[in-house]
Amino acid sequence: MYGGSQPADHDLSSSLSIPKKSFVSIQQETNLLLLILTGWQLGGGPTQCATSIVTENVDICEAVTKALGDSTFVGHAQSYCTCLPDAVYYSTATFWKPMYDGYLVGDIHSNYINALYRTERCLTDDDVTVKTDRTAIIQSQLTAGSGWTVVRGPEIDLNTYKKLADALYPCRETTCDAAKLRAFFADYISNAESITDSEFTRMLNNWLTLFENLKKRVADVQKASRLVQARLNSVSKTVSSVKSRACQGTACKSSTVQGHFQKISAMMSTVKGLQYASTAADKAAGNLPKMSQVVKNSLTFTRTPADGAYYVGLVDNYQMTTLRDFTKAFRVTEYFPKAAEELKKSVSPFTDVSKYASKGRSGYTQIGSVLSVNWSRNQQLSKTVAGRRVRDGFLSIQKSVKNNLRTPVYDLIRAIDAMHRTMDQFPLQKKKLEWKVGAAPYSRWSEFNMVVPCAEEKTITMEAGGIESPPFTYTEIKKCELSQTKVSFPKQFIPYIKYRFV
Repeated sequence: MYGGSQPADHDLSSSLSIPKKSFVSIQQETNLLLLILTGWQLGGGPTQCATSIVTENVDICEAVTKALGDSTFVGHAQSYCTCLPDAVYYSTATFWKPMYDGYLVGDIHSNYINALYRTERCLTDDDVTVKTDRTAIIQSQLTAGSGWTVVRGPEIDLNTYKKLADALYPCRETTCDAAKLRAFFADYISNAESITDSEFTRMLNNWLTLFENLKKRVADVQKASRLVQARLNSVSKTVSSVKSRACQGTACKSSTVQGHFQKISAMMSTVKGLQYASTAADKAAGNLPKMSQVVKNSLTFTRTPADGAYYVGLVDNYQMTTLRDFTKAFRVTEYFPKAAEELKKSVSPFTDVSKYASKGRSGYTQIGSVLSVNWSRNQQLSKTVAGRRVRDGFLSIQKSVKNNLRTPVYDLIRAIDAMHRTMDQFPLQKKKLEWKVGAAPYSRWSEFNMVVPCAEEKTITMEAGGIESPPFTYTEIKKCELSQTKVSFPKQFIPYIKYRFV
């Protein structure tokens, strides 16, 4: 019933169930009248000599209104008789299918897409309802859940598709026009606040703030670690001095004295090992500027268009062949997965620093053990001058440890813990990025179930006075039921970025 090839003007007959040319020949319905032709007999009165059919013309719109019982069809004649047949043809013809599916390669031209756009607008402007499965597609593919964050860009409709096809046209003829491609994508990105100012960009900005806080926390670790080593040097000198003064002869040979010196030595060895926290912290601090720059690049590649060469590369390397690839307009889609890997590697020194918190706690416990002995009440060492010299030496060591080590080691532990708590806010410390980009298509269609005019060709003769007229062929307008017809429209696409940390 519906047909066509290229967008064209149609008249009312396009919607009638007869060959178009049989209807075109009549611009009005014909009312039939019988005409009796008379003559005069020789020597007598008038007598019938023939029968003929004459017609009078009736306006076609009046005829359709009369046949259908109301003027609804006539009131929508433009959309029903021109646009609807075109829409049916476009949705079923092989030539148009790539454009229905958003292809960007092959015989795609902005003029063709514009024809689809005009046909659809013709119907929608006439209050034809377009149904979609958009909600179902969003629920199944673009809804946050299972840790996924989803950001969506402005939808790619036929108007945007047409503009992109126009920007791509030079690529088909000779070489791509880099400036034209960039201008198209720059215009789209400038209106894509749902991506450029999204949960994703807010996360990146939070990371920059986090890195600034980390810079302070790492500096605290560096300072505390260096202070511990400096104070340990003072304690070490005190221990050496006590040994040289008190351990004369057999004064330090008892198991009690030797055991305590071993405890002091173990404590000092543990605390000395904390010097490597400073080494790891130095590496961590050195990585922070690079990490910040990677995040700043990610923000730039999200919020601003790339240069023209980038977009030409997408086309020339067949990385943008359908509208499903449209999100690649944002350079961050290509950049960020590699950036995340780089960031993950860069946090390794921070993890190394965090390991020294447990070693610091071991050292702090050992410090407590050294300080817990009450040497002033030790009766065994109080019996002799040599013993009292050892006892007083232990007391001076305790004083040095208490004054020089206990608080700095505690502060180092706190500094490492503070850095660790800050670092825990960075997901790539312990997790990896999962990243998906694309443009989800959704289907659109309209359903038609209505009464339409049909043209039926009839041939009749008429008789009067026993004389029959010649056969006469005419077209009669009748009412027909158009069974439910589904007419598809080109798909629209929802660009998206999905990510999570697992």
